[in-house]
Amino acid sequence: MLVQNFGALRQFVPAELKHNSKGWYIEYYKLNPIVQDLERVRIMMNRERKRCKTLTEFKLQTSAIILQINNQLAAGFINLQQNIPAYGIGTQESYTGDNVRFYTPLEQVIDLYEKDRCGELKETTMRSYSCFCKQFKQWVHNNCPSIAASVFSQTQANQYMEFVLLGNNSKGKKSVRKKIREDRVSPRTYNNNIKLARALFSWAMEKSYARVNPFEHLKQKKAQGKDRTIIPKEVRDRIVAYFREKNPAFIIVMQLVYKSFLRPVEITRVKVEQLNFEKHCIEMKGSQKKNGKDHNCRMDDKLEALLRDHIRGAKPDDFVFGAGTWKPSQTPAASHSFTIIWDRMREALKLPREYQLYSLRDSGINNLLKAGATDLDVVQIVGHSDLSMTFRYANHIDESLIERINKIAPEF
Repeated sequence: MLVQNFGALRQFVPAELKHNSKGWYIEYYKLNPIVQDLERVRIMMNRERKRCKTLTEFKLQTSAIILQINNQLAAGFINLQQNIPAYGIGTQESYTGDNVRFYTPLEQVIDLYEKDRCGELKETTMRSYSCFCKQFKQWVHNNCPSIAASVFSQTQANQYMEFVLLGNNSKGKKSVRKKIREDRVSPRTYNNNIKLARALFSWAMEKSYARVNPFEHLKQKKAQGKDRTIIPKEVRDRIVAYFREKNPAFIIVMQLVYKSFLRPVEITRVKVEQLNFEKHCIEMKGSQKKNGKDHNCRMDDKLEALLRDHIRGAKPDDFVFGAGTWKPSQTPAASHSFTIIWDRMREALKLPREYQLYSLRDSGINNLLKAGATDLDVVQIVGHSDLSMTFRYANHIDESLIERINKIAPEF
């Protein structure tokens, strides 16, 4: 049984909210392992006080922060008492070989992990890993600085996921209840953070920086269906009419999504030299595609005519859509610029949020299946790895389905 003698092993003094002539602050004491004495920590809260309309709201928010700090202090103390004997402190073995790695700070482990993965992953995938590492490292620095990866517990893993759910998505002067009600991140984002955190600690265990994975037993949230749907032809016609007047170049972008089945980010990577008008295809390299495989994306006569006019006078190594003007140039356009233009159109035409630019890809695949193309042809032209992936795009609500079935269904 673990006996905790807080008188002899005083590790911290709990945090509390205080006020003086300089304003509001949170104060607590924690043990400095180097000098073996308590040191004071103060966190100024004046900025948070200004953001809150009332003192009650400020104290409510502050109490949540204080609770989190005290949980961290207590969890750190208990973990330290439980884990240190298992590491063999005081023996020669504890300071030789891989066992020394148990004392490596988690922030340093995150840096080593990111550096190690950098050479193995695609650029687009690495961007997600780097974004997670930056956020997680900042949270560790703010909540449990200098903590070793081997001491990071499931309790702290839960607290980080609470931050993902609420802390990094709460902006402005909303009340706490309103933040909880309105600002929750999507289940997909929440689950991705758990997956990335598990991958980090799996790597840490493999490299002997940790013995357990604190994120292993955290439950993921029930995933929702994709927030988009197919766009009917009459709506597509309205959209084309809008862009024919406002931004004709965007019609090419839409047709590349609908006919060539290119993702918006993939369109920004296409160069003029990849447009093969003789074979009626766009020769995409694996490094440009999401699945990492080379693939020839189809073009029809109408799309080719638009592209020929668009790239007139361009160099072979120019990007088809350049930054700023979207005319071919040496600098590619940013994929989020497509989203901005699309959102403006959707607002102007008062279309539902489910009609997204990527919905055109769903619509193209769905309509190709309805047109009578064989399953194998659709799988190959789209570039899917198997048929089950293709049929995900067929699982959309079709308002004319009942009417079509009623015409061909046999009588009772």
